[in-house]
Amino acid sequence: LLVFATLLYLAFGKNTISIREIFGDAPPKYSDELGAASSVDVSFSNGFSSYYISVNGKMWLESGMTGFRNEGKWATLKLSKTMNQTGVDPFGAYNAVVLVYEDTNTNAQWATHFKYYPSNPDLIVFEQTYPDGANNTQDTSVNSNGLISSFPSFKIDTVDSS
Repeated sequence: LLVFATLLYLAFGKNTISIREIFGDAPPKYSDELGAASSVDVSFSNGFSSYYISVNGKMWLESGMTGFRNEGKWATLKLSKTMNQTGVDPFGAYNAVVLVYEDTNTNAQWATHFKYYPSNPDLIVFEQTYPDGANNTQDTSVNSNGLISSFPSFKIDTVDSS
């Protein structure tokens, strides 16, 4: 029900939603004073097709190309499912949004996980899993050291050459 309400919110409400809002948590407190702890957040927009990282309430990073290689090429992805999860790992208790994608050519699945830790507002973890595995992920057109996935991925608008 929470995922359905979130999708309706993104479709008919405001264009961007924080991962903390999805779980009903208030934005974390932060201070701009030198040496004070920072607050990091992830927001989603466009039906989860884009994500943004903000630090102390200011956007720092915008998502770039997200994808994985399957059957020797970049998969053609379709978002097939969104899930909200809670759990505990070595960093502590977390809440996570999981986006499950399907390669429309082969039906292989790939999941991206966005975790935040309510007791650690300066920590976000990104994970990816292959629920059914993936085949022939190597990029033979470039070299044997090519990427097999792109997550997290962020746009770089300018490059500082100094």
